[in-house]
Amino acid sequence: MGSVNSIESDTSPPRSEATRRRPRFLLVDDEPLVSRTLVRLLRVERPQWDVSTASTVPEAVECLRQARYDVLVTDLDMPGSNGVELLMHVALRYPDTIRVVHSARVREMGGERVAQLADVVLTKPVEPSRLIGVLHAALGPSGVPDEGTSWVEALRAR
Repeated sequence: MGSVNSIESDTSPPRSEATRRRPRFLLVDDEPLVSRTLVRLLRVERPQWDVSTASTVPEAVECLRQARYDVLVTDLDMPGSNGVELLMHVALRYPDTIRVVHSARVREMGGERVAQLADVVLTKPVEPSRLIGVLHAALGPSGVPDEGTSWVEALRAR
């Protein structure tokens, strides 16, 4: 019986396609043109990704409460609550969610604090290929969410 326990006990069982799910992204920006452009880009480049949008921080918080997101992409300068407050909320409540800042006003909105709260900071305008690359890296090598992967650690190591 001892040999049964030793049969490749240190390897993980293979994952079936049925256990994988579509990666979920939440894009938060108060500018409709930016949101539409990003959604269009992501749906063309990665149609297997599930992309949702919010135009305010309260709307984003409600989306996060209702569903699990793998990656948050947020602007910082928005009316009412700003993106820094959203980053703090997500870091506290959803620490496994990758936090990507996509903003033209990083310095004005507290650059050092933003760098502490975000996993990646991209200054607008950003090349579409750079954005896609960062989001793909957030998912890890398989390109799909994997419960055994620490996305934050892998992304920060890049």
